[in-house]
Amino acid sequence: MPDIAFRTALACEPITPSFALKSPVLTVGSCFADTIGQRLLAHKFEGLSNPFGVIFNPLSVHKLLSQAIAPQPELWSAPRFVQQDGLWLHYDWHSEHYAANKDTLIQQLQQTLHTVAEVLQKAQWIVYTFGTAWVYRLRTDHTLVANCHKSPAANFEKQLLSVAEIVADFAKLHTLVAQHNPRLHWLLTVSPVRHLKDTLPLNSVSKSVLRLACHELSQNLAQVHYFPAYELLLDDLRDYRFYAQDMLHPSEQAQEYIWQQFAQAAFNPETQAAVRQWSKIRQALQHRPLRPESVAHQQFLQNIYKQVEAFGRTNDVDVAAELNLLSKQL
Repeated sequence: MPDIAFRTALACEPITPSFALKSPVLTVGSCFADTIGQRLLAHKFEGLSNPFGVIFNPLSVHKLLSQAIAPQPELWSAPRFVQQDGLWLHYDWHSEHYAANKDTLIQQLQQTLHTVAEVLQKAQWIVYTFGTAWVYRLRTDHTLVANCHKSPAANFEKQLLSVAEIVADFAKLHTLVAQHNPRLHWLLTVSPVRHLKDTLPLNSVSKSVLRLACHELSQNLAQVHYFPAYELLLDDLRDYRFYAQDMLHPSEQAQEYIWQQFAQAAFNPETQAAVRQWSKIRQALQHRPLRPESVAHQQFLQNIYKQVEAFGRTNDVDVAAELNLLSKQL
């Protein structure tokens, strides 16, 4: 890890209001939304982690969030669906959302939108990661797609969004969401993952557009903030030992470093203490003993059971799954 003096020089600005265990969080967008969302849920925060799947371009994210609040029938029109290998997919959603027939897929997607709407109504934060400013449009009607689903490239035209387009589209969504939940805050981030298919020069152009858009939005709209996940990986860590084997995604060590920076900026001291406590409990829960039936291990399990029970009671969070797992081993 970088030395502490270097890290202090790049410390993140405090995020207010702070994230709390009982204040639901919704994460949407590109890869960081998955990473931070899964870590929040693993540390007993309430909410949803990237329910639409990874969506790279901001306009597609805006469309789905708007659809969750104010449904529009055109989302379910025939041109939005595509068949692939006997399965049905939707151009506005990630390929993790699929079904054997169209009606089943529509039911699944509508249920997801309903769940997102419920979380949006009570959430305190949306963590939203911008992935790319490059978008693809169907040549037939020029509508934007979130995922091409391996359809022939000739079916699409590629376009670079402008800062103004992103800002204007987000501003409309911001107004709609504020009417739905005026307490909600936005935390914008830019994915540090390079899109090599766009080439390195054009990837840089794309990231520049996204970063400028985030800056303008966080400066000019109420309750919109920015967290520098992009800068932490590229400018703070800035070494290939902090990348995964593909040399594009952050390594586990880099993800942990960014999480620690996020926790320091976004959590108040009480929440930080709870997260540290639960991290130790999670580590204990993952312990695999050599002799599970031994007296020593059974005493260890009983001690962890008490810790989990006390954590749930003190922080008013659901620990039923962990207690059930421990009960089966006792």
